[in-house]
Amino acid sequence: MTEVKRYDIFDLPGSIKRGADGFISADPIITRTGVFSYRLKDGSVRHEFRSDEVVFSDDALKSIRMIPITDGHPAEFVTPENAKELAIGMTGENARRDGNSVRVPIKITTKDGIEAVEGGRLQLSLGYKCQVERKDGEFEGQKYTHAQSNIDCNHLALCDKARAGAQATLRLDAVDAVMVSDKERKETKIMPGKVRLDSGIEYECPPEVEAAYGDVTKARADAVEKLTAETKAKDELQGKFDAQEKELEEAKKVDNADAIAKGVKARVALVESVKPMLSEEDAKKADEMTDAELRVAAITATDEKFDGKDRSEDYLVARFDAAVVAFEKSDAAKKKQGSAVVGDGSARVDAEDLDTARDKMIARLDGTAKAKAKDKE
Repeated sequence: MTEVKRYDIFDLPGSIKRGADGFISADPIITRTGVFSYRLKDGSVRHEFRSDEVVFSDDALKSIRMIPITDGHPAEFVTPENAKELAIGMTGENARRDGNSVRVPIKITTKDGIEAVEGGRLQLSLGYKCQVERKDGEFEGQKYTHAQSNIDCNHLALCDKARAGAQATLRLDAVDAVMVSDKERKETKIMPGKVRLDSGIEYECPPEVEAAYGDVTKARADAVEKLTAETKAKDELQGKFDAQEKELEEAKKVDNADAIAKGVKARVALVESVKPMLSEEDAKKADEMTDAELRVAAITATDEKFDGKDRSEDYLVARFDAAVVAFEKSDAAKKKQGSAVVGDGSARVDAEDLDTARDKMIARLDGTAKAKAKDKE
């Protein structure tokens, strides 16, 4: 809950009287229950509710009795130190309920105050402190987000009559409501707002219209900025898409038949070179294994502790070549080669022809290596 200052505006009644003593008196409504709108420091508008219990409480009514009347709202609330300078009259003691409103008799006693009323200052604005708390609700069809309590009135100010009438006047808080009054010029004005159109023409308007127009203008500027950023991002994506589409079209024009044939040949050579190094069961799976898996299996056949995880292709190729040579020199290779099938299986290699079979294997591997080197070129 926060303590704030508030100013509410109401019309002076048509029954203003000037007595034989020259003083002006009236019995006006100075506040009421309901939902009120206040402009805050940041320019936003907040809707606050004042209930019957708050407005007509004994403390609230007592605070209205015998308070100073001022010519416009002073820069600060009235105190014993500045009352003599600011006061142009007083409220009476008979502050009471009248329907959903509060009436109190007033008397204006100074020359400046009387001239102000006769000059057209025909609205009263109650200056008071109150507690405000966050509270959502609705009263007689009007929604509110906050509620007032503990009203403590300080003064009642004469104000210029709003052009749109009292009920259309936006009530302002202590920061935005008034200009500072001084001894030489006791007048307080609610400063008009200004809006500048795109054409450059400037208009005066109520402060709430200026704030609302500012909100709309800012929202439009934000939307334009967002649209500009999104358009730029779209153009960049479109550019990348067009470039990739062109690359794809160029790729379609390339004849990959030779490369595919070479790839198939190299793959067959790799599988056939690895199979002799694998167990019978693993050899059956060789066609389904990737090149890397084949090389790792071949290397592992000659080095059981080998771990091919995260190894580069170049590393695996080098280790694989060494593993083939090692395998060819091993007893396991000799046993397999003693009954190995060469080519399509039409001829067998005897054990005594081991050197000839090894030479053929090396020649085949050498041819595969040269094919890879040429592909890389």
